[in-house]
Amino acid sequence: MKLRRERAVQIKTTSVAVAAVFVSLQIAAIYRSNAQPAYVAGRWSDACPCDVPCPCWRTSRASARVCLNVHVFHIRTDESSASNIARLGFVLLMKPKAAYGAPSPSTLYIDSVVPMQQVVEVENLVRQTFGDLQTVRLPIRFSENHLIQSVEIPGVLDYKVRRGREAPTGDVANYLYSWLSKPVQGVALDVRYQEPGREAIHYSGTNSISAEFRLEKVPNADRNH
Repeated sequence: MKLRRERAVQIKTTSVAVAAVFVSLQIAAIYRSNAQPAYVAGRWSDACPCDVPCPCWRTSRASARVCLNVHVFHIRTDESSASNIARLGFVLLMKPKAAYGAPSPSTLYIDSVVPMQQVVEVENLVRQTFGDLQTVRLPIRFSENHLIQSVEIPGVLDYKVRRGREAPTGDVANYLYSWLSKPVQGVALDVRYQEPGREAIHYSGTNSISAEFRLEKVPNADRNH
């Protein structure tokens, strides 16, 4: 009789433990489903030789024969990875495939001093948004204040833009990337790009836009390309 009671108590205790584990798993699943997606955020700017407002966003047709477009990203917040990439900057070069065509992603420039693990994080982030493109690691110097942003890749890129105060004119804001917010119209003070063996491209007094960006991290994008 005593053995039966002990056996019953043991079974009851085991059942309670199993139920507790089940409830814990359910709570964890609910927490994961309600958790905010991992993301990175910061400041973004671009420059191109098009007139203001830049028609590429709305019509996919440039007002300049060769619309060499430069994107500059400065990450301020990283809620996405163990190899934190906050405070990193990188440059994305966009080039048209035909005269007066809208530019498409071409080359990702990352500072040569950035550790390889962080390079992979940046590559995955950019590729999940823009698709496959080549990565070039070179020394990069970034400088920024509330009004002027400058980037230099010696022998390759000189980039200086002035941030404006007003929203982009026309309906350009309706056609910007969905991951941008608070865009303002600025001006490209001086942009010069040089590829080896090619004539330098230079423009000034043309289009520039600055904004805040927030890119969510896609889990299956964590892979080495």
